[in-house]
Amino acid sequence: MAVLLSARADSTTNAAAPNEVFLDFEQESDLARLEARGCRIEIDSTHPSHGQHSLKVTFLPGAYPTLVFKAGKAYLNADWRNYYALDVDLYNPEASGVPILWQFMDSDQADGAAKGGRTITGPLRHAGWSNLQVTPLGLELGVAGLLLSGSNLGRVLTWGHEVDPAHILRFQMLLEHADRPVTIYIDNLRFSSKQQSQLVDRFGQYTRRNWKGKIHHEDELATAGKKEAGAARAFLADSTSRINPLFQEAGVQARFNNRDTYGGSPVLSSEATGFFRTAWVVDGREIRYPNPESENGQPDTGGPKGRWWLVTPEGHPFFSLGITGIVMGDQDLFWKDDRRKALLEWMPPHDGPFSRAWAGSWTGGPNFYKANLVRKYDEEFLEPWAEVTIHRLIAWGFNTIGGWSDGAVSGKHRLPYATFLTASGTSRPELIPGLPDMFDPRFAAWSDALGKEIIKRGCQTDRWLLGYFVDNELFWAGDWGRDDDPVLAQKVLALPSKSPGKQALINLLQERFGSDIAKLNQAWQTDFPSFDPMLSQPVTLKTENQKRARADFSAFITLAADTYFRTVRNAIRKYDPHHLYLGSRFAQAPREAVAAAGKYCDVVSFNIYADQPSRERFNAFYRLASAPFLVGEWSFGARDRGMLDAGAVAVDTQEDRGRAYAHYLDALAGLPYFVGCHWFLI
Repeated sequence: MAVLLSARADSTTNAAAPNEVFLDFEQESDLARLEARGCRIEIDSTHPSHGQHSLKVTFLPGAYPTLVFKAGKAYLNADWRNYYALDVDLYNPEASGVPILWQFMDSDQADGAAKGGRTITGPLRHAGWSNLQVTPLGLELGVAGLLLSGSNLGRVLTWGHEVDPAHILRFQMLLEHADRPVTIYIDNLRFSSKQQSQLVDRFGQYTRRNWKGKIHHEDELATAGKKEAGAARAFLADSTSRINPLFQEAGVQARFNNRDTYGGSPVLSSEATGFFRTAWVVDGREIRYPNPESENGQPDTGGPKGRWWLVTPEGHPFFSLGITGIVMGDQDLFWKDDRRKALLEWMPPHDGPFSRAWAGSWTGGPNFYKANLVRKYDEEFLEPWAEVTIHRLIAWGFNTIGGWSDGAVSGKHRLPYATFLTASGTSRPELIPGLPDMFDPRFAAWSDALGKEIIKRGCQTDRWLLGYFVDNELFWAGDWGRDDDPVLAQKVLALPSKSPGKQALINLLQERFGSDIAKLNQAWQTDFPSFDPMLSQPVTLKTENQKRARADFSAFITLAADTYFRTVRNAIRKYDPHHLYLGSRFAQAPREAVAAAGKYCDVVSFNIYADQPSRERFNAFYRLASAPFLVGEWSFGARDRGMLDAGAVAVDTQEDRGRAYAHYLDALAGLPYFVGCHWFLI
C-alpha cells in the first residue's frame, strides 16, 4: 500500500505558515539543540521559508556528514503515534540535485541506546524550495510512498529495521559521501497533529485524494466486470488480432495480423525447431554464433548491421515485449497486528464471498484486489480475471507474459511466457547474504532440484515457454549499478568460518601465488604469516590493500560466476535441452560475472531502472558476453495517480510516463543485442 501525503513547491515565495513548529531557527540558541557531525551550521537570513531566519547547513567533504536531531533536545515528544507527519522546508541553492539521506532511530531502553533504525532517501531534484514530509506510520510499515513524500523529491527508497513511532530517539539528515562542500537551508520543522485513520476506503484506495477512474460504488465494478469479460471473449475469438506489437526488420513493418502462432513475423524465416531459440541475423541471413570482435558481431561498426532475435517455434523472428509480475497476491496488506485496522474504512469479512480476499495471504492481511474481483465477477473470479488480463496485454501491444506471473494467465497458451525456477523444499547454501555458495556440494544438489521442478511442471515439452530465469539480482558486487567493484572476495575473506566458498578463495590465491605467502604479502603489502589464518579467521583489508589485491579479487569473481552459471546451466540441460536459460537478471553487474553469464546462458538478463539503457555500458557488456540480452525489469511510476509510491524511476504524470516508456523502448530497440524487455508492474 503506497500513500502520498500532500505536497507543495513554490520557487518564488516563502512556504506556507508552519503548524506546531518545534524548530524555526529564529534564535541563535537553536544551534545548541542540534549536533553537527562533519558539517557546519549557522543561523542565516538568506532563505527563510517563514519568519526571518533559516538554518544554513554545509556538509563538509568526507563520508556521512550528518546533522542530528535528538529527542528531549531538538524536540520534546518522542511519541509520534498521533502525528500525521513530520514536516520540513528545504532550500537548495544549487542547480544540481542533492542526494539527502534521512535516518530514524527508536529506543525504549533505559539508557536511551538505539534499538532499531530505518534509512530513507529523499534526494532534492533541483534548485529552489522543497517540502519533505515523513509520516510516523510509514516508519512502522516501511513503505516508501507512505513513509516519505513531498515536493521536488527524486527516487525514494527505504531500508533498515522497523521503527516504533512511540519511541523516536533521534532522526538525522546526512549525505552518504561529499566530495566537496554541499550547502542547503532547512526551516520550520513541525508536526501535523492529525490522527492517521481510515486512509484506505472499502475498495483499497487512498481516501485523501481523488483521481480519474477512482471507484466510488460497487455497481461501477460489477458493470465494468461484465463489459470487460464480454470484450475479452470477442477480442480473443478474432484470430487475426492475436498479437499486435510494433515489429520492424530491414525497414519492413509487418501488419498486426501477419503473425505466426506465437507472434513471430514471417517477414523473415529461419529454421523451425519447435521451441524458442536465439539467432543473430545480418541482412536477412542467420549467423548462429557471431564473433563480437568481427564486423558482423560488433554493435557499432560501419559494416553490415546485424541484430539478435528470439526465434519462435515456427522459425520467425520475435522481440519479447512483456510484463513481469502479473499476479494477485502481491496486493496483500502487511498485517503484523490489529493496529492496521485503524487504516481501513472496511475490512473484508473472513466468511462468505469475501473470504477469498484472505485466502493464501502471505502477509496475514486482506487483499482488496481480490475483494474487488469478487465484486466484478463473483466468487469464481480466476477464469474471467485471467481472460481479461490476456485481452488487456494483447490490446496494449504486449506479446509476452514475464516472470513471476500467475499460471492461470500463462497456462492459457495464448502468449509466450517466461518463468522462474525454484528448488521447492530444497535448502540452498549461502556464501554471503544474497549470493549462494556455488562451491558448496549442496549447491549442486539444489541446482539438480531445479531440473526436477521442470519435470514436475511439465515445462520441458511446452512450446509456449521462452525459458527459465534462476535467481534474481544476486549480490555480486558492493553497490547497485557498479560494474567495476570486485569486493566479493573481500566479503568472503571477512567470513569467520571455513565455508566452502572461502576455501575456494584461499585455494585460488595459493594457486596464483604458487603457495608462497611472501609473494602475496609483497603484492598486497600485507603481513600474513601463512594462508591458514586467512582461511580460519575473519580478514578485513584496508582500502589501499584492497586496491593492490584487485586483480586477485577479480579472478575470484570470475571463478565464482563461472561455477555458478555452469552448475545451473548443466542442471537445466540435464532435464530440458530445448528451452532457453535466461540468466539471473543482473542488477549488480561486475564485468567478470557478465562475461561468465555469456558463456553459459542463452540470454543474459538485466534489470535496468533508468531513463534509458546506456549504449556505452551495454556495448562493453556485449563484447564480454557475446550473447543476446533481455531486460527482466524496467518501469516508470507516476505521482499523479495509481501506485503513489512511484517506484525506482519516478515521473510526475501519466503523460510523462508514456513519453518515458516510448523513449526507453526506442533506445533499447537501437541496441541490436537486446531481444526483449519485460515491464515490471508497480
